[in-house]
Amino acid sequence: MPPAINLVCTRCTDGNHAALQRWYNDHAQLLMASEALRSAELYQLESTTAAIDYFCLYHFDQLDAFEAFDSGDVMSHVRELSQAAPGRSSIDIVKRTQYERVLHRRWNAEQGISVQASLLSLESASLHEATRWLNDVLYGLHLQQPLQSAQVYAMQQGKHSELFVLLETSRRLPTDWHAQESIYAARADLRCIWQMQARRIAAWLK
Repeated sequence: MPPAINLVCTRCTDGNHAALQRWYNDHAQLLMASEALRSAELYQLESTTAAIDYFCLYHFDQLDAFEAFDSGDVMSHVRELSQAAPGRSSIDIVKRTQYERVLHRRWNAEQGISVQASLLSLESASLHEATRWLNDVLYGLHLQQPLQSAQVYAMQQGKHSELFVLLETSRRLPTDWHAQESIYAARADLRCIWQMQARRIAAWLK
């Protein structure tokens, strides 16, 4: 099974970003006690079209590992501790969704200084075919302005899929990058839910 993420999007409710970041520093480290959680990364937005200030990626070997983690003793204990911890009042969780990785590319480009994150809706199309199209579109984008890496995660519900795309680059990408054509597959019918520039400000590793 492919790797999976739990994507948690939050906003700062009172402008106290220092308190929010310190809360995450404690919260994510507590969660690392779970054997199922491989790593975590916190990103702060530089620009956005959504009411979101941060997103955190929690990485798992597979989706089943997240499900065990989410119902496990560590999560239960951490929920109790974190809910009462200083800084919690600065945070409002606006999205919490799990995805499986369907594409992962890395190039020998200049180290990216920021990432562009996109949440896209895919209607009535083959995820396999859409992934082929995306792979070629990202390759073409890399030829125009080198990317450091590209990751695409998918969540499927019937004929509908939701794609979370994380692109690392040293330059700002065009907002319509996902509207390009490919010679290998038909362009997927995607709707942009939101798109944002962000920078990684923290990582928790094992």
